[in-house]
Amino acid sequence: MTIEGLLGAAVDVAYVALFALTLRDYIRRPEPVRLLVAAVFGSLASVLTAPLLRQLAPTLAAPLSLLAIGAFVAQPVLVLWLVHQFRPVPRWVRSVAVIAFVLLAGWGIAVTALGTAAPAAASPVLVGGILAYFPALELGSAVALMREAKRRAGLSRARLATAAAATGLLGGSVLLLGALAVAAPGADAAGLGVRALALVAGVGYLVAFAPPPLLRRLVQQSITYEFVRDLDALPTGTPSERMWDLLRSAAARVSGANRVDLRLDGQAMGVTTTEISVPIETDGRRRGALVLTVQGRSLFVEDDLDLIRLLITRTVRSVEREEALAEREGLIEELRAASAAKSEFLAAMSHELRTPLNAIIGFSELLLEPGRGRTSRATVTEYAGHIHRSGLHLLELINDVLDLARVEAGRLDLKPAPFDVEAMIHQTVETMRPLAERRSHSLTVRTPGPVELIADAGRVRQMIFNLLSNAIKFTEPGGALQVELRAEDDIAITITDNGPGISEHETEAIFEAFHQGEGQGARQEGTGLGLALTRQLAEAHGGAIELHSSPGQGSTFTIRLPRQPAPGAVMHSEPEPTDGPRVLIVEDDPGAAQLLRIYLQDAGFQVLVAATGMQGLELARLERPNAILLDILLPDIDGWDLLQRLKLEDATRDVPVVVVSVVDDRTLGLALGAVDYFVKPVSREMLLASLGRLTFTTKVRSRAITVLVVDADQGAWEGYRSLLEPEGFTIVTASDAASGMAIASERHPDLILLDVLLPDADGLMLIGRLRADPATRDIPIWLTTPTSLSESDKARLNGNVLGVAERGEPALAALRTWLELPPRKPATVE
Repeated sequence: MTIEGLLGAAVDVAYVALFALTLRDYIRRPEPVRLLVAAVFGSLASVLTAPLLRQLAPTLAAPLSLLAIGAFVAQPVLVLWLVHQFRPVPRWVRSVAVIAFVLLAGWGIAVTALGTAAPAAASPVLVGGILAYFPALELGSAVALMREAKRRAGLSRARLATAAAATGLLGGSVLLLGALAVAAPGADAAGLGVRALALVAGVGYLVAFAPPPLLRRLVQQSITYEFVRDLDALPTGTPSERMWDLLRSAAARVSGANRVDLRLDGQAMGVTTTEISVPIETDGRRRGALVLTVQGRSLFVEDDLDLIRLLITRTVRSVEREEALAEREGLIEELRAASAAKSEFLAAMSHELRTPLNAIIGFSELLLEPGRGRTSRATVTEYAGHIHRSGLHLLELINDVLDLARVEAGRLDLKPAPFDVEAMIHQTVETMRPLAERRSHSLTVRTPGPVELIADAGRVRQMIFNLLSNAIKFTEPGGALQVELRAEDDIAITITDNGPGISEHETEAIFEAFHQGEGQGARQEGTGLGLALTRQLAEAHGGAIELHSSPGQGSTFTIRLPRQPAPGAVMHSEPEPTDGPRVLIVEDDPGAAQLLRIYLQDAGFQVLVAATGMQGLELARLERPNAILLDILLPDIDGWDLLQRLKLEDATRDVPVVVVSVVDDRTLGLALGAVDYFVKPVSREMLLASLGRLTFTTKVRSRAITVLVVDADQGAWEGYRSLLEPEGFTIVTASDAASGMAIASERHPDLILLDVLLPDADGLMLIGRLRADPATRDIPIWLTTPTSLSESDKARLNGNVLGVAERGEPALAALRTWLELPPRKPATVE
């Protein structure tokens, strides 16, 4: 075989390979465009391989020739239909192309079938028709593809332009082949060159419509590199809109979309043509979508969706990083504002507190001076009166601050009850009337008669007092003040004055703590807490406070309260005596002890109080409480010493101790045997939750209490069941340490009854695992042993278990006593 023959065969094989690639691409992603691309390659491949097939199967030579002619003539029509997928081709053009295909294919098949019997002019006419038909359709399709490429963007434009060039090259190669056939019949080298041009055109088609993965990756890597480079170059603090703009630009380059819209948080974006939506997600939560708008068929978007998703992920991470930084900066600003507010608070309070303190200290020093022994009784009474009034003023300041803090923390304890609001208004006004008369104010009251309101009467009186006090204080002498009650859908209490008024820009600021309005002359006496507290109290009742004022026209404050108590408010009643668990409080500060007593009694506990460590030790021995709340700073022995003594004595060793102190040393407290540790000021909810874990008998009345029994002896299971299930406890069992640990982690029982001897691990080791796991760290444990423990084992268990008992009947008896269950009744024999 000649070199020209070998090269020709190589070109044919390459073209067949291209056809195989496009066919595989269509099989993987069956779409009309990919089918047409495979058909275009198939038509040319069938023409190029027809001579070889005729040699391999001589008996099929005639049908193969006819098939090759039809496929060859069909190629321009297939290209035209491929163009129609991107840019609409007029119907008449497609009709003319189909008619030309039918005529030329029929003519060529007839000439081939007749052979020498065909008229002499038939072949030249066929060749001339093909030479006109091919260039017209191929070059026309190339022009149409190029026009469409100019409408696209990014890679779509480049790929359609490549397809246009390949189509034009294919049409030109057919025209050149016809010209060579006429000018130099039998010129194999020229024919080989034309076939090589056809191969180049085929490669162009492949790159345009079915690019190999390696080529796609190379292009995508270039786009990705530029995108990441530009994204990382953005300075810290760049608005997220700039990052989304980079994503839109990169997505347009990748997909060829004419428009890329960002749709965040449900924003609607208008689109006019083909729309492809790529979701934007973060942590499994849909954040929005990237909407690609493509004019015409969106062929290439699907090829590059994976890359677009990758770019979205990278952008989302950058946006979230900037949002986190912005949130941090916002938090820092809030902390700075809080710090400034704290400084302002301390400055204001120090000023306000000094006034009564100076009077108290000054007049008390006068009374204590040695040379004042002959001071008259009237003078002493006067000084004592100053001290008393200053003390009341100081108490008022402190109460206002505490009330405001409680309200803002959501811990204000409202005590709603029915009362006659009209009578309460008259009482409050009469109390304030002497102060108003001292400043020559007229003070009138307008009410519709008795009106019942369910609210905290003391707090409502406090609100009226604050507003009326301000009206008296800030109104110039000789003013007119009025208090009015209106009973509508809600209750409205209005205080009106004809004072200096408040400017519009001050109507919000005046409700801030320590703020007094501008234009009211010199700063008046007071903390500036009254209005802030009044608003908070009104809102705590489910109501509001309104202000209508203008400079020089006076002010009108209106308190609006619902007739029924606000949601969450509880009708107050004194706690009834309880037979709940006993808790011993060891605390020398009467105020702190009283606060803890109120916490516990309201929650249903019996309370014992000891003011010294030795008293606490004696009460613990005598009363055997269910739990002990222990302060560390005691007047005789400190709490550390008392804790050690409690854990060394048999009578008190099993009583759980909870430390409540200003001393912050949780590690030492737990090491000495405490089961929990709180640093003052203690949260009521956290303290009661801790005690609730230690006192099960009361909890079982309100919900199911689960007890996990970890014991290899199933007989022990039945003993615990017979003791606890009749009292309402739920029993869960495990026969070894592994299953016990798993159940404890999953079920979070309220109590674990653990035997020290287990088949797969030592019970003490299991205690260590339970205490090391945050999920099981706080579960109380009661330990049973076959014999008494050594002193070293007892030391290891201090702070880790609630109690230790010998297994069997002694354990049941000890558990019954500890839980304060009634003694087991003996069986009745009938």
